[in-house]
Amino acid sequence: MKSFLLISIAVSFCAASSFAQTNVDSLKRVLLTAKEDTNKVNLLINLSEQLYNEAPYDALGYLQQAIDLGRKLKWTDREAEIEDDMGYTYRHTLSDYPKALEHLNKSYALAEKNGNKPIMLDALSDLAPVYRFLQDTAKEFAILKECVAIAEELNTSSAIGTHFRDIGSFFEDHNDRISALTCYQHAYDRVAALHDTLEMCI
Repeated sequence: MKSFLLISIAVSFCAASSFAQTNVDSLKRVLLTAKEDTNKVNLLINLSEQLYNEAPYDALGYLQQAIDLGRKLKWTDREAEIEDDMGYTYRHTLSDYPKALEHLNKSYALAEKNGNKPIMLDALSDLAPVYRFLQDTAKEFAILKECVAIAEELNTSSAIGTHFRDIGSFFEDHNDRISALTCYQHAYDRVAALHDTLEMCI
């Protein structure tokens, strides 16, 4: 039984890997003849998303191409998002925290300039773990609080719940269990309210 299970897992993994590689190859073929327009910017971003785990430097190269082409076209709508993707890749895949900080701070600044609250929230969500790794408790906590504030401003219950949970984890890590419990309760209440709303819609 165990052997069958292991074989099934291996087959599923190989099938998923084969599908992912086929998708990458398909995107690369499209890229070869793509016009220099906003569709190509989006194509470069999509290709990078397929590669950031297995080939992070290739992913970063495509993201930089997307930024360069967007600037050439004077279309910078997705630049903040691209900088966030670059920062995430440096943090999550490469563990290059100085580079992650550089790109995530750029992402936040661009998003703030454009009034793009969702991307601001994405950038901050990626910045908090960087400061945790760097053991900069003050900056980590300030960012976690700002995440909650932006999520509340966006009035997105799932995001509010997620970021209250993150603050709860912060307090728990620093042995403040009462504050942690309060934040976890806030997180639970938000998610429960969202679930009740969904139940009413079904």
